[in-house]
Amino acid sequence: MSDVATAPPPGNAAAVRRRRKLWVVALVVIVAVAVAVTVWFAHWRSSLHALIDYPNYGVGMPTAPGHSWYFGSELASTTAVSVNPRQLSIDITSVKPVVIENNADADVAVLRCVLRHPGAGPVGERQVATDAICASLTPFRSGRVTLGFEAGNDDIVVEVTPHKAGVVRINGVDVRYRSGLRHGSQHAGGQLRVTAKG
Repeated sequence: MSDVATAPPPGNAAAVRRRRKLWVVALVVIVAVAVAVTVWFAHWRSSLHALIDYPNYGVGMPTAPGHSWYFGSELASTTAVSVNPRQLSIDITSVKPVVIENNADADVAVLRCVLRHPGAGPVGERQVATDAICASLTPFRSGRVTLGFEAGNDDIVVEVTPHKAGVVRINGVDVRYRSGLRHGSQHAGGQLRVTAKG
């Protein structure tokens, strides 16, 4: 009996090569699909765009030093509220006013207004008028808000208190927020100019 190795028939070698090529092609397709799905998911997850775009209004206000003025950001649009109010219940993680000029030594604070009645939040109002609009006005803390125009809905308010003669200009707010698995950031709100005269 001989121990001589016999070569595999030529047809078997070709079949083995074909199977290897199919495995390589399948692996390449699987990797390409996985990369595409990952990129799509990362984009979808980080591209939430729930707020009305900047600028949604502009206002200029003359005042005297020491007087506070309140400006709602009106981040929700009336169209979005009427079409899909659920999209406006979001977790806001941060709100930062974009102060581009402040030579009036002004304090600028971000507040949360819970609306007392249906309608918009304060837009260039003093404390008395703001108290009539907001059932509560408290320092903003990150968390869930319901943006809208019904009683009990929230508005993000910027409080501006100049302490000397000068100008304060604020170009909206930068907002970071999330809803479920998705998150986003937007430049939103209004263009504000407060001129304090001594």
